[in-house]
Amino acid sequence: MILSASIVDSDNLILAKAGTSNSPGEQRQFTDLFFGTTRTYHQQLSVPYDLEEDLGILTITADTRPSGQEFLDRAVLTLVFGLVRTLLLALALQSMFYLMLTKPLLKLTRHVKRVRKGTVHKTLEISRKHQKDEIGLLTSAFNEFQDDIEKQLYHRSLAENELRKHSRDLEVRIAERTQELQENNNALFKANAELEQARQAALHSAKIRGEQLSNLSHEIRTPLNGILGMLELTINEELTGKQYERLDLAHQSGVRLVRLLNSMLDLARLESGKVAIEHTRFNLREIIEESVVMLGQKAYGKNIPLNCDIDPTLPTTLQGDPTRISQVINNLLGNAIKFTHQGEIKLSLDSKPLGQNRLEVIINITDTGIGIPKEALEAIFTPFTQANNDIYESYGGSGMGLALTKELVGAMNGSIKVMSQEQHGSTFSIKLPLTKPEQVASETTTALESHPVILACEESTQLICHRLLSYWKVPCRIVEPYDKKLDFDYHSTGHKTESLVITDQKSLALNMARHHPQRKTIFISYEQPQGIPENLLWLPLPVTQQKLYQKCAEVIGISDPGRMPPARENRSSQSSNYQASEKRKKKILVVEDNAINQLVTEGMLEQLGYEVSLVNNGQDCITACNSESFDLILMDCNMPVMDGYTATKHLRAMASTKEIPIIALTANTLDEHKNRCWESGMSGHIAKPFNKTELGKVLEESL
Repeated sequence: MILSASIVDSDNLILAKAGTSNSPGEQRQFTDLFFGTTRTYHQQLSVPYDLEEDLGILTITADTRPSGQEFLDRAVLTLVFGLVRTLLLALALQSMFYLMLTKPLLKLTRHVKRVRKGTVHKTLEISRKHQKDEIGLLTSAFNEFQDDIEKQLYHRSLAENELRKHSRDLEVRIAERTQELQENNNALFKANAELEQARQAALHSAKIRGEQLSNLSHEIRTPLNGILGMLELTINEELTGKQYERLDLAHQSGVRLVRLLNSMLDLARLESGKVAIEHTRFNLREIIEESVVMLGQKAYGKNIPLNCDIDPTLPTTLQGDPTRISQVINNLLGNAIKFTHQGEIKLSLDSKPLGQNRLEVIINITDTGIGIPKEALEAIFTPFTQANNDIYESYGGSGMGLALTKELVGAMNGSIKVMSQEQHGSTFSIKLPLTKPEQVASETTTALESHPVILACEESTQLICHRLLSYWKVPCRIVEPYDKKLDFDYHSTGHKTESLVITDQKSLALNMARHHPQRKTIFISYEQPQGIPENLLWLPLPVTQQKLYQKCAEVIGISDPGRMPPARENRSSQSSNYQASEKRKKKILVVEDNAINQLVTEGMLEQLGYEVSLVNNGQDCITACNSESFDLILMDCNMPVMDGYTATKHLRAMASTKEIPIIALTANTLDEHKNRCWESGMSGHIAKPFNKTELGKVLEESL
């Protein structure tokens, strides 16, 4: 086993060395694989009496083959004897399992197969040696199972016999019921046929009624346009006070008649599902404030305050149907003013989020009017229905306003409810889901924050003003409205003195303007007082966010009002400016077959400053356009010889008239009629009857 040996002293000098080469062998590759080729051993050398002195190192290299070969030989021998013993033990166990387990199980299996085939039904005998082991228990369980099956088969046979009897009875009953059902089906088919016939008749009748309503609307609007147009033209001429009063009353009656006609048409469209709800961007605050301002004077005429309290955090831009929302607000405010004789009317608006880009707007209109009886709260939303006959006799009305309002709110996926007590007023609450588009960051109002305000107003006006001023972060001090001597030094210690006073008390406003000219004063009232000092500004009621902000900015001297948009110009001033504009010099062709409507349209256009030409039908319109040029064409739709739709298509095909604005001037107001106007190539639509302001606005936008 020793291949080499060497002795090296402490200075690494070899003192002695001897060795031989590795001996080859048949199984050398196996021993090298398992144990390696060689093993090296090192031994430190020293003397017994001085173990710490280092004499050198003895190094011995040994061959692993002899010991590895011996280990492999013993391992092979052990493996062979182990396999033989295992095989003998397996054979013995197999014999025992066969005799004790497999043979009885095979016997039981053969018996089960015979029982299954029906060749034998006797109980399987249990051998003596298996009576207390698992084989015996399994055999006993099978015998019990076999007995249970025999009992169940017997009872099943009895049940089958009983079932056959009931089946025969059931077949007889089914035959009887089938005959009855056949008779009922025949009757039902006959009833369905009659119902379908009635439904078709109702649809045909509804279609005829719709067409008749449309035609009737057209026939009514045409003479109404002549009546209202002539009245408006006459009112604009020089008249005595009595004449003006009578003609204005006639004009107002005609306008009410037009509104009644529009309500009837809207209700008919809603019930037939022909009204399309718009989904456009609009400013809800502007829509509501316009309605409040428009109806505020009517309420003031009855000495009833009309207050408007809108959530200042309401987004500037929302998406919905502004026309229908305005119609709903006008109907409810009009009713509140109509049925209220004392107290006040309040419109409040709040909002709450419904999720991402969704907002629920809650509008409450509260009055202190005559109220509604409890038993009539549901009936008031039915068309042509009043709460009771006394209301109709005292106030009149068609009873369509609330019905139309409910239908419009429902069409916008909203809800409306009313709470009322007779002689104590009513509250109408509307909830409308609206879409909130991506908002542009609003401008701040920091210019107002450095100007503290004294607020001395009645409670309702005070609450509205204080809510808006607080939202704008304007320092505000509330005082009694009847305090004629205000203490301006209240905030002088450590705070800036108030520079603006807002009041609805005339005596206080005049006192502040005359004796404290260094302080700015805003006076709130319905009518502008005469002879007020120049340093006193008037804010008309009802108070709106737009007007309050602009008045505060104007009084303080802010040239740029900040985030609030500039107020719209007065329509009358727009009209007068428009009359002086060069656009009024342009030439307009009126295509109208009705002589009265020709006179009305011609008179309005001449008052607006246009040059007017008249023709009677579409063919004459094409002839006139071939001979001379026009800046705009007002086209009636229903005319003899050639209607307005056909004439417009011909004009759009001609090079000389391809770009001329063509405005439909028609009594047809349904959506399908408007769509037909757009499809024929018309640029706009004016519904008869119309007034000079509406006509001028459309022409200004088109030219």
